[in-house]
Amino acid sequence: MHSRPPSRGLEVETIGDVTVVRFTLARILSEDQIQSLGQQLLSLLADPSRRRFVVNFGSVESMASMMVGKLFALRQRVEAVGGRVVLCQIPDGLYEVFNILKVPQLIRCYEDEQEALQSF
Repeated sequence: MHSRPPSRGLEVETIGDVTVVRFTLARILSEDQIQSLGQQLLSLLADPSRRRFVVNFGSVESMASMMVGKLFALRQRVEAVGGRVVLCQIPDGLYEVFNILKVPQLIRCYEDEQEALQSF
């Protein structure tokens, strides 16, 4: 198991063959933050061994809907190479927004990280 220290809003840890991405920001609202986080997420695909992703929202209190576009872009790229992305620990308020944006219909959501890891 190896992990990297938090950098610019994300903490990345490898557990087995699954890459766990945890947001470290409580609020993801500015366009600059969203662009940076989106680039960081997509840059994880540079490593060909990374094809299974758990994205953990446990620390996020609020998030601009534009960030959902970045999640969909990650999902699309990962699935194009035969991988899978799942989400977990989504706070209730954020889950309501995700429901409106139809996120759970496109990306599987789990209660906690352990359950998400076991889904692979």
